[in-house]
Amino acid sequence: MNSWADFQKSSVEAMMASAGVFAKGFEKAASTQASFVKEQFEEGVATAKAAATSKSLQEALELQNEFVRTAFEKNLGQASKLAEHWTGVAKEASDPLTKRYGEFVELVQSYRA
Repeated sequence: MNSWADFQKSSVEAMMASAGVFAKGFEKAASTQASFVKEQFEEGVATAKAAATSKSLQEALELQNEFVRTAFEKNLGQASKLAEHWTGVAKEASDPLTKRYGEFVELVQSYRA
């Protein structure tokens, strides 16, 4: 770094890079979640149709119970995937800012010398 102005410019670039990572992460999460919700909705409709045409109340209840059980398991899995995704996004987005912090410490130390 030659000057404080260069440092500030690089800091803005790092913030923009970090924001870009978050934006891409949000797009991916939104797309993934939209697909998941669509799939869950379609499975719910299929279950409702199957229950409506079932031959007995017991059969309809079994279909509904199976749907609820698998939907719950899938939702837990999806929540875990989203948590992993956002953990990775946060780490990747913080990398440019962490680097800038290290460079800031070096810059301050160079002024002290």
